[in-house]
Amino acid sequence: MPQPKYSNYFVNMFAYLHGQLSHVEPTFCILDVNGVGYHLSISVNTFNEIKSGINQKIKLFVSPIIREDTFDLYGFFDRAEKNMFLHLISVSGVGPSTARIVLSTYQADEIAMAIRTENISMLKSIKGIGPKAAQRLIIDLKEKMSKIDLDNTGPVDSSNNVKKQALDALQALGFSKGPAEKALVKVAQENNEELTTEKLIKHALKIL
Repeated sequence: MPQPKYSNYFVNMFAYLHGQLSHVEPTFCILDVNGVGYHLSISVNTFNEIKSGINQKIKLFVSPIIREDTFDLYGFFDRAEKNMFLHLISVSGVGPSTARIVLSTYQADEIAMAIRTENISMLKSIKGIGPKAAQRLIIDLKEKMSKIDLDNTGPVDSSNNVKKQALDALQALGFSKGPAEKALVKVAQENNEELTTEKLIKHALKIL
């Protein structure tokens, strides 16, 4: 079914939201803008950047995804991640959910480098990106990657509930509880150091 005529209007209308962060989890946050709570789907990388900002004013770049009877908002800590998200979903076969998994597995600059260097092995290791999709990403986006300014870093997480947060995040990303729990156990067994929530999720995503 074709999208409503007004869909492009909404896509172009939303650039960013600035408000108080009232709630945040590894896969979504709620941003209070003048008394209206916006539910934004986010990547683990964005979570990493905003998790310490509860009840503080923050700015998130946003991208509306409008499909038939759904209207979802995706939030990004910086413009670079938003640009990468938009490039990813422009590729046939890569939807918003898969793009979010890609951006939760690697930083935007790492994805760009993988595409620039035609690192199919790295790309197809991401859940939802098989050999054909990896090749399409390279064919469609290699030239565009050189035009993107990418720079993402993240602070260290000191949460005592990282395993539960990681499991909740993996389930929210579409993975069943059983396989997600097994992946988290395997990650814990293979790493002697105490991992942050985002690192735990990233390692688990490479196993699932």
